[in-house]
Amino acid sequence: MICRNANYEEAVVCLNKYMSVFNKTEPKNATLLLETAILFSQISARNEQILQVTYSMVEQAAKNFPENSEIICELGFQCLLQNKFKEASKLFKTSTKIDTSSVKASVGYILTELEDNRSSSEIKDHIEHLLDMKGAQNSTITLLLKAKISETEEDAINCLNKASDQHLNTIKHFPYSDVFLRLLNPDLLLQIVNEYLKYIPFVSDLSFAVRLKPPDSSAVAVENILIILHKACPGMMEPLFLLAKLQYYIIGDISNAAANIELILERDNISSDAYILMAQIQIRNGMIERAAQSLEEGLSVDLNLKDNPMYHFINGVVQKKLNNLQDSIKSLTSAITIMNADESIGHPKNMNEKAAIFIELIDAHNQIGQVDEAMRLLEEATEELQKTPEESRIVLLCAELAVKHNNIQVR
Repeated sequence: MICRNANYEEAVVCLNKYMSVFNKTEPKNATLLLETAILFSQISARNEQILQVTYSMVEQAAKNFPENSEIICELGFQCLLQNKFKEASKLFKTSTKIDTSSVKASVGYILTELEDNRSSSEIKDHIEHLLDMKGAQNSTITLLLKAKISETEEDAINCLNKASDQHLNTIKHFPYSDVFLRLLNPDLLLQIVNEYLKYIPFVSDLSFAVRLKPPDSSAVAVENILIILHKACPGMMEPLFLLAKLQYYIIGDISNAAANIELILERDNISSDAYILMAQIQIRNGMIERAAQSLEEGLSVDLNLKDNPMYHFINGVVQKKLNNLQDSIKSLTSAITIMNADESIGHPKNMNEKAAIFIELIDAHNQIGQVDEAMRLLEEATEELQKTPEESRIVLLCAELAVKHNNIQVR
């Protein structure tokens, strides 16, 4: 129900019925209660309703066995999954007071420190202490922690490779079952994936050209993890969306990216980001009118999509390809305006996207003979993108436009 269809509301009803039967038949069976809570919290995609139920399970076990370090520690992890970091920290401290050798409690406490943005030197000291504890040196979660504080990309990737290889090796001989899912721990694997992605930036390919450069080994490793996650939990949308993004932007597997986005669009409560990615894929495949339809569908799902500069950029590209140049200019100008407004309130700059918007906007003005405005935008873009990786790109591409249209001189 959860893994296949992500039907969380119905799952909550079933879990509540389960607890009703449990309380009548085995109210003191803390082991079963703990295993149940761990399993469902790990496959829940951090759904709030499911986590409330699993938290109450562990809380009940803790009331029955208040001196059990393992139960108190798991209660801390349940808080961590709900982003209740202060409560989690207190519980991990309590757990370590009961059992000073608890590796899991030490790991949990370090995770709360990372979320609390503690100094890296303090966290490193705690990880060094953790590594001295028996059974901690090569655990998956410890390797993930080491990756989080690594000083170089190479060290971080090495830790993540070891973590993912080791974790997946432990499950490869298990059939699909509750034991398999508990060992798989989708939540932990997603944490590993998101740590990998810090070193595999999704540089937007906004030229909609065919990818020629082969992906590196890290991207292939992440793709493998996401495929495993999707097969085990096809109802989880985050792995599938990340897989589609990776296949489109990094791997260059356009057909599988499109197929995976189609699966997402068949679901309810879809993120508007999925429609934006689908529109990009459709532009790449020359399906321009279909791309326009995807943008409209995305807007009907989420009106806030109009606050996303990428929506306006892609709409501008679509309108230009449909030869609606005035509409294209309007959309592309909106994209620049929103991006500037976002940057003014502290949002990180994405020069790759900004350069692409400028290039499309300059070309649109050029096509309708607005040479002065095209020249003004060229100068603005060159000034704004100075000393960035995009500076040479915009000068080169605008020079190509000048040659193509023979009406702008790049000085």
